[in-house]
Amino acid sequence: MAATSIQPYGMLLRGFALPHGRSAIAISPPGENALGRRLRQAAANARLDLGSRSWSLYQKGREPTPMKKKLKFNSAKVRSELVEIQGGKCYYCREPFTETGPKQATLEHKKPKMLGGTNERSNLAAACRKCNQSAGRRMNAAKQRKAMGAERSNAPGV
Repeated sequence: MAATSIQPYGMLLRGFALPHGRSAIAISPPGENALGRRLRQAAANARLDLGSRSWSLYQKGREPTPMKKKLKFNSAKVRSELVEIQGGKCYYCREPFTETGPKQATLEHKKPKMLGGTNERSNLAAACRKCNQSAGRRMNAAKQRKAMGAERSNAPGV
């Protein structure tokens, strides 16, 4: 790891070349010792490795919960099992599935992932393409309304 340093405004800036063409800058306050720099750099590296959600859990002292089993959502086997369990009908509109078109079977989260739903089989259902897309549009609209409400509540004079 190559490091260069300059010292403007009483702060020590260090530039680091990281793997995969990435670079990072570490800022050291005046008088900070080498251990402090190493700890701060280790924290920055952990943030890069863990990702933002995992990093926030790490900061709170909790480990990210590992997924029990990765599930392919396009898996024909899972989809066909759910279609059979549901009697060949859409989870929402209860109309029979077709091979193609808007009534074709797709996988759907009963409780959306953005609201804390999981990839567990108990949270999955077979829904026709039309209902699945409608549910996605409703979730996006709800998310936008929630964001707009947050913006309005933060607006001055409101």
